[in-house]
Amino acid sequence: MKLIETLSIMNECLEKMIQLSQTFLNQAQKNNFKGVDQFDESREVNFKFLVQCNQSLDALTQALIPVQLPQETQNRLRDLALDYHSLARTLSLIDEKIEIHIESHQSLIRKELTVLEKQSLHVKKFKSTWLPESGERLDDQI
Repeated sequence: MKLIETLSIMNECLEKMIQLSQTFLNQAQKNNFKGVDQFDESREVNFKFLVQCNQSLDALTQALIPVQLPQETQNRLRDLALDYHSLARTLSLIDEKIEIHIESHQSLIRKELTVLEKQSLHVKKFKSTWLPESGERLDDQI
C-alpha cells in the first residue's frame, strides 16, 4: 500500500537526519564546527523531501477517507505514525542541543571580536600619537 510505503520512507528520512544531526552534535560538543555548511545543506534537502512526502501523504489520505481499511493496515499505519512522531521528537531534542552549542560558540566569537576591536583601537591610538611629525613613516611600517 502506497500510504504505508510513504510513511516508511519518511521514517527512514528522519532516521538519516537524526544520524546526521547526532554526528554534527558530537562535533559541536568538541567546538568543531567544520562542515556546518554541508550539514545545513543536507538537512535542507531532507526537509524538502519530507515536505514532498507529506504532500503525497495528504493526497493519499484524502483519497482513502471513504474507504474502510483492514484492521491490520490501520494498526500498521498507526505504528508508523507513532514512530514518525517519536523520531521527529528525537530530532527536535538533538536540534535544541545543537542550537545551544552554536549560540554558545557565537557568543564566544562575539567576545573575541570585541577584544580584538579594543586592541585594534589601542594600537591605532598609539600609532597616531607616536612621533606624528617624524617623517620616518613609522606608522606605515608598524
